[in-house]
Amino acid sequence: MRVGFIGLGRMGANMVRRLVRDGHEVVAFNRTPERTREIMTEGVEGAFSLLELVGKLPAPRVVWVMVPAGDATEAMIAELMGLLEPGDTIVDGGNTNFHDDVRRHARVAEKGVGYVDAGTSGGVWGLEVGYCLMVGGDREAVEPLEPIFRTLAPADGYAHVGGPGAGHYVKMVHNGIEYGLMQAYAEGFEIMHASDYDLDLAQVSGIWRYGSVVRSWLLDLLYDALAMRFDEVNLRRDPACPLCSPKATILELQDYPAFCGAGRGRDTEPVDEIGAGELKRRLDAGEPIEIIDVREPREWAICRIEGARLVPLGSLAAHVGDLDPARTYVLQCRSGARSARALELLRQAGFRRLLSLRGGILAWAREVDPTMPTY
Repeated sequence: MRVGFIGLGRMGANMVRRLVRDGHEVVAFNRTPERTREIMTEGVEGAFSLLELVGKLPAPRVVWVMVPAGDATEAMIAELMGLLEPGDTIVDGGNTNFHDDVRRHARVAEKGVGYVDAGTSGGVWGLEVGYCLMVGGDREAVEPLEPIFRTLAPADGYAHVGGPGAGHYVKMVHNGIEYGLMQAYAEGFEIMHASDYDLDLAQVSGIWRYGSVVRSWLLDLLYDALAMRFDEVNLRRDPACPLCSPKATILELQDYPAFCGAGRGRDTEPVDEIGAGELKRRLDAGEPIEIIDVREPREWAICRIEGARLVPLGSLAAHVGDLDPARTYVLQCRSGARSARALELLRQAGFRRLLSLRGGILAWAREVDPTMPTY
């Protein structure tokens, strides 16, 4: 099959490799282009935008999203929905809350797009041993994708467990059991470590792996950690070392920030911030303040502050000439990091009447307009 794949972290990249090894064609995209270029050296076709990725897939398209659950997945799917067509299918392979799956399934279905949730377990070892896949969604959306699922999973490691959200629901319970097992092992070995017996914990964990009812792969990993051996390397002291030689010249703690050119050693100005409530009060009072939203268009489409002007951070330098140095500007992004960088850029261009919205549009939604959708 030919599939689009978004997200090339350690797990996502290995899933792409496993698909390609079994003869599937993959068009891969990552927000950081270096990851895309890296995997292109392994026979994977790359794309450097979602538009390019969708354009390289034949209809009906299949796009697998493997990015962190929550805001990142929400924004990615929202952007994809502006590009996909009826008959296409989105697969969410992250750790999404199953309630979000149910909501997204209904939303994308309005456009005729399929939605499949795939609870995925296997971590970085999945490339060689396969990934356990717990898949939820409508049967007509899931069945055409089974060649992909059966490649990614080991024998008997894939199942269509139910309707929309069922895959991530089962994965949620799976994760709870996993964390419970780790906690039980941790407490049990701590009890043994604190006992009056001189127990070899590596030996105990080793024998528990054979015949015991508490044997598991997590116990295998615990044994590997407990059985580790370390080599001790003796280093010769440098007789001329200014720190540790008999003739040391450094006899007190150094001011590290000044020493390395950071902190007080740099001539930087603090970022001036304004809270969401204070900004609302000043706007309501009629102060001539203009808000510059430095997010991306896909984020702007989800939510925005009324009256704000969209100037993405990446294009801000090209629009400096459109701004008035005598005017007061409030820079705003999602959470405050990009607006701080935008403020520094404008400062370097000679602007002084600048503020950054503390906490970004998330703070505005939380403190000023709770009805605003967030991502």
